[in-house]
Amino acid sequence: MSSNYIRKEACVACSSSDAFAIYDDGHGYCFSCHHYEKNVETTDVPKQQQQPTKPQTPALRGDYVDLPQRRLYEKTLRKFSYSIDAEGKHYAPYYDKQGKVVAQKVRTPDKEFYVTGDLNKAGLFGQQLWSPGDRLVVTEGEIDCLSYAQVTGLTWQVVSVPNGASGALKTIRKQIHWIEQFKEVVFLFDQDEPGNKAARECAAILKPGIAKIAKLPLKDPNEMIMAGRDAELKNAIYSAQPYRPDGIVAGEDINLADVLKGVPKGLDIPYL
Repeated sequence: MSSNYIRKEACVACSSSDAFAIYDDGHGYCFSCHHYEKNVETTDVPKQQQQPTKPQTPALRGDYVDLPQRRLYEKTLRKFSYSIDAEGKHYAPYYDKQGKVVAQKVRTPDKEFYVTGDLNKAGLFGQQLWSPGDRLVVTEGEIDCLSYAQVTGLTWQVVSVPNGASGALKTIRKQIHWIEQFKEVVFLFDQDEPGNKAARECAAILKPGIAKIAKLPLKDPNEMIMAGRDAELKNAIYSAQPYRPDGIVAGEDINLADVLKGVPKGLDIPYL
């Protein structure tokens, strides 16, 4: 049965003020976050009489379960409050500086993504778990963050950027004050051109001497644990190379014997 559009109003599930469409058969659908509701009020109330609806704060939904297709365990998901519901949707919560959930990234079984809440108010995924210390590992996505955390016993400080390689620089710049409180920051991004480029860009804006870029033999940390190469994933952080702009050579890379060699004499020119 077809239905007819009546009006649009604010969505209760996201920050949109006019993306929630209401139809005469009693259902509503948000074209911004894809939120769906049954039995909504269809009476066409004049706009000036409508009560403003505030977007709901995202709530953790789903259960903490093993994720065998990713070789991730329940305790890992629980540590990061990463949950999965009965429909197979994944919920990755993002927190603000006060430790309040302000946004969620939702991944559907069809591998589509959308966000509820306000991601602009959020920090890095997992940031609420850690205080600045010796080393911070930064990954490109939530699943990779969970993967690295798991192989290190859920004790090493690891976070991920919320929008992948394309949005990494903006996120790192936004959280740079917190990030630069660590003695060492290792970027463990995907081993492709966008990931490599993003790692270099992010490393370049940190204060000199603290940024490193890790390399993997496979595409990302989750592929590493799926292949049973946990030890190699851990060791990739120890062998990560310090970031240096092109043309800059570290003192330890200079051979003292080469420095002490005299400058070779050039050809004599009789015209001087």
